[in-house]
Amino acid sequence: MGMSINRRQFVEALGSGVLGLLAAACAPAAPSPTSTAAASPVAASGAGIASVRPLSPRATVKVAFNPNIIQLPFQVGIDKGYFDKAGIDVEVTNNTGSSNAMLPLLARGDIDVSNMTPSPALYSQAQQGFDIRVVASHGIEKQGRITVAWLTVLKDKAAEIKTFADLKGRTVEGGAQGTVFDLLSLQALQQANLVPGKDVNVTYRVRATADTLALAQNKAADVIAMVDPMATQAEQQGWIVRWKTTGEVVPWYQPSILAMSSKFLTGSRAAAVKFMEVYLVASREINATNGQWTPDLLATAAKWNNLDPSIITAQGGVVYFEPNAFLDPASLERTQQFWMDTNQVKQLIDISQVMDITPTQDALATVGKL
Repeated sequence: MGMSINRRQFVEALGSGVLGLLAAACAPAAPSPTSTAAASPVAASGAGIASVRPLSPRATVKVAFNPNIIQLPFQVGIDKGYFDKAGIDVEVTNNTGSSNAMLPLLARGDIDVSNMTPSPALYSQAQQGFDIRVVASHGIEKQGRITVAWLTVLKDKAAEIKTFADLKGRTVEGGAQGTVFDLLSLQALQQANLVPGKDVNVTYRVRATADTLALAQNKAADVIAMVDPMATQAEQQGWIVRWKTTGEVVPWYQPSILAMSSKFLTGSRAAAVKFMEVYLVASREINATNGQWTPDLLATAAKWNNLDPSIITAQGGVVYFEPNAFLDPASLERTQQFWMDTNQVKQLIDISQVMDITPTQDALATVGKL
């Protein structure tokens, strides 16, 4: 991406081409239930929220997330009325694209907060003078819990593919370039000293997350990088076997992060901090189940993600959230270097250009560190 393009061109570019392969088919849907919706099945506990004073005047925070991926801190915070008690009206927009699809929305200020993965586009936007900032971690890979992504193997090839070295001569579907699926696939090959295009046929045919189901059903690749619930559904259909989690392939990688728009951070600083206070409270309450799907958490996830509870529990235990939402700069550095090495980032940046942890630090001053 050339350094001479202007801000408008860059925002448009983020939503198209290689950096936004999944965005074109994923226009935001109508707003989902907000904090003003009727009471949910999530049982109220409210122990942590007592430390959060309501914001005055109230503020509206626009949040986007993928309804195909469970986003419990947002969902619990809304359903239990925590955001409402904190003086925040949450306006939710569903976007079924990759995290790249969220970047142009953040760059324009169309949304204030979104979860995402550290893609090449995150680093490229900083090179172009944008101020989208990563403020916290959003879910940590932990054994036995829901993972960000899977490497799956066709069921009839599972006996033949046991190690990364067994990928030689195979076809691996990497989803879309610049995504967590791409990184997961290429890292697996690197660990076996296999060269894409020479030792292994790597394809990128995914335009929307549901496409991976069709690829699995049609046996279009031996190994397919997939996100849940698609991976679990494909396994239950007998098409694939879930093989390696993100944490197993790249244990150093912090794949899920929370980003905010510069417009929100500078223009609504108090709301940004208050949002993080509720986020931390909800995350810690989720962690308190020790990875077990309680009836209230299961009901919340099923409602927001329109999934059968059995699909949710089959994915794994409840997502683990670092209790202080620690954002690992070393992981961001190493991820940027990986994208540089694969020619998807053209110029390295100082990681401080994409980080701003002060809203989280200010929130921790209120709710306390654990």
